[in-house]
Amino acid sequence: MSKQVLFANNAIKKHLKRLTPAQEYAWMNPNPPDQPHANLLQRLIPIAQIKYARLMLKKRETVWGHTPLVFRVRLYKASKEERVSLVIPNIQSISLYSQTLKRMIKLDMTVEMCRHIEGMGGLDEYLLKTPDSMLKSDVSSALRFKIMSIHQKAEHDLWVSQKEGVDQDRRQMAETMMRKAMV
Repeated sequence: MSKQVLFANNAIKKHLKRLTPAQEYAWMNPNPPDQPHANLLQRLIPIAQIKYARLMLKKRETVWGHTPLVFRVRLYKASKEERVSLVIPNIQSISLYSQTLKRMIKLDMTVEMCRHIEGMGGLDEYLLKTPDSMLKSDVSSALRFKIMSIHQKAEHDLWVSQKEGVDQDRRQMAETMMRKAMV
């Protein structure tokens, strides 16, 4: 084995140590129904395997959305050798304003997700309209929980104030009726 292959294998093992046993098994033995590109994962060049491991470790911290992973398969005509590499999506660190939280929130996200969020009307609208199962990110799920709890509290306060307003209206009506009855 060459030095590059040994280095790549050691780097892969180092990154796999951060994974839980279930994540490591899923990474080493991909299941074709869950991942249609499972056979490509096993044929990745060593550097791409390292990039894939890093990407999978960071995926739950990134607002990923529907951005697909792209695998590039190159076939060299002279040697008949096939190389599979990974095209890393463009991930940016972006600050978006939350109207509910009234502050800027710094998020790592793909450029495609940034366009999608802006198209939906902003961060709050995206988080409120998107079901939790579609978020696929721990950061966005936590933000959604905060925003939903603030909205629910505001709705409850509005309901209580309206109810108190109705009670005050009834009291005022009763008082005016009593005054009219006395006269």
